[in-house]
Amino acid sequence: MERKFIQSVKELPQGAQIVIYGAGGRGGHVLRSARRSKHVTVQAFLDTFKSGEFCGLPVYKVDEYWDSELAKSKPLIVIASVYHRVIASDLESADLDRVWLFIEKQEVFPLAELPPGSVVKYLNQHKILLEATRRKVKSTKGKKCWCPLLMGVYFRPTGLSLCCWMPDLVEVTKGPEESLERLDAIRKHIIAGIADGSNKFCASCPDLQWNSGKPTTKKYDWLNIDYSVKCNMNCSYCIVKHEFKACLYNARAIVEHILDNDYLEPKFNYCWGGNGEPTLNPDFGHLMERLLPRDSEGRVYTNATLYSEHIASALRRNKMEIVVSVDAGTAKTFKAIRGRDRFKSIWANIARYLKDNANRVIVKYIVTPKNLSEAEMRAFVDKCVETGVHNVLVSRDFYKKCTCEEADAVRWLSEECAEVGIHVGHVGTAVPDEKA
Repeated sequence: MERKFIQSVKELPQGAQIVIYGAGGRGGHVLRSARRSKHVTVQAFLDTFKSGEFCGLPVYKVDEYWDSELAKSKPLIVIASVYHRVIASDLESADLDRVWLFIEKQEVFPLAELPPGSVVKYLNQHKILLEATRRKVKSTKGKKCWCPLLMGVYFRPTGLSLCCWMPDLVEVTKGPEESLERLDAIRKHIIAGIADGSNKFCASCPDLQWNSGKPTTKKYDWLNIDYSVKCNMNCSYCIVKHEFKACLYNARAIVEHILDNDYLEPKFNYCWGGNGEPTLNPDFGHLMERLLPRDSEGRVYTNATLYSEHIASALRRNKMEIVVSVDAGTAKTFKAIRGRDRFKSIWANIARYLKDNANRVIVKYIVTPKNLSEAEMRAFVDKCVETGVHNVLVSRDFYKKCTCEEADAVRWLSEECAEVGIHVGHVGTAVPDEKA
């Protein structure tokens, strides 16, 4: 059964006879629009719970409707309810070729339910959460841009996407092959939209870059395994903490389907991070054992509250790097930002990982109003020197606009690290030569 989204009754076939599913405010709005436009004729209402009459028209309970004379004439069914996803799923067993789903003008379209060719148009209705992007890159005549992150699969607890900023594009209700086929079809439209300028959502992403002329790969060159949901910290800047109680689909089965079939480039990258602590994910150990023998490079964003033998093994084989956010130079500030008193134990685990492979351990400092004093940052640098850290990654809370104080702190911390011989990297939203 096809699901077709509309925002106006004029998008329905002219002269159609329709039944509105939803005898409530949204259903009444569709009825009034239909009567004003005279584009379609409303015969009745359907509802999960109600029967009787609404706005002068009969209301059928859904389980009674299918035996009615009206149902035999096969009018179009237009779902006008905030619960359209559940209702459409319930109608899958009915003998319907298509249902129409009415979405209010102010609503964003659920991209996971749209045809692949319509995703770019409605992706532009979504607001990217990223603030203070590194640069703006726009395709112009004779000069195109693209995003390398689009050449993989992003696993979120709720579905599949192409990057962490993008909403779910696939709601996994079918098998791995069908889910990946849909994602690949959407990928082509999103990449084309970046090149021709119609994809406004991706237009100012810091990962966007000029196309060097290298042909787009047909296989995945990275996997972002970001469906972990359990975390043992309570970071003040985290916007996804405790948001998901469980992964809504069998993500491990899709990862293994990709590994077992011809989806990946011979050399690919993978990343664990995001919504929870990866080492607490019950699939972490099993998938690491599948990934490590491959010609792959990994990165794990871990809080290092636990020392993982799987991470240690990958570090010793020089096949992985880890990023540990510490965000403080003192235990007091650490607890204020991270919500737990784990400062000493985390540094102890960092020291163990450094012994496994010091060149592949990155300690991260996310600059926030709570930790931007020179005293705090100097204490952090001293701790890095004491522990033997070679690499520091400086970031900031990129869900908020950068202040001048934060920009100055990023610059100061970067210079302090460089002065003591620590290599400094920057997340795209925190480059030291930019000010708010």
